[in-house]
Amino acid sequence: MSDNTIVQKFIEQLVDALKYKNECKESYDEKFNIPFLVSALWQDLMNNCECYNEFCSDLKDYDNHYIIIEDDNYLICKVNVFLYNEIENDDWKCEEELNFLYEIVFGYDERHWGYCKCSPRDKDYRKDKHCCGHGCDWDAPWIMVRKSFLISEHSWSGDEHDYWDFEDKFYANDNEENEKKLLTEREYKIKSLKETIENAQRELKELENL
Repeated sequence: MSDNTIVQKFIEQLVDALKYKNECKESYDEKFNIPFLVSALWQDLMNNCECYNEFCSDLKDYDNHYIIIEDDNYLICKVNVFLYNEIENDDWKCEEELNFLYEIVFGYDERHWGYCKCSPRDKDYRKDKHCCGHGCDWDAPWIMVRKSFLISEHSWSGDEHDYWDFEDKFYANDNEENEKKLLTEREYKIKSLKETIENAQRELKELENL
């Protein structure tokens, strides 16, 4: 399978995944602008194909992959591409995930080229866009693609009390964080006491009015 075929197939799968994600979004404003997202990736794949040799090779060499789309508070979204091999024998079948994944981050490139003063008389003016699309301020599609490797996966060894010992040592060695912790605890205690007093006063007033 050629790299062009691999790229085309991946773009189609990505578009399908974005369409499915849009179906799960209630508001139109929350839905992804799919051509806006795909455009920069497609252009980069066409113009800088040598940068994607390893990506295409991985898609070709491993059995399959799946695409997970995550919303992003600062950018538009992030797409994680997990590759895996399928292992099976007569009794069972499973997926062997690899120690790396591809991340595609979608965002904006803010281009402050000048306030739009286009008119219908200008060349290339688009009535639906109210602009000719040349030399005006706009947010251009932007992407970043990276390959991330898993270094380690670990959960705390020990029970919760062991963790508390670590927490105590951490705050003992960091006065600034310890001050913040004490302040947070004091504010929480004050808030809790106020709520307790307000509830008690409300209950007392109800009893007095019986």
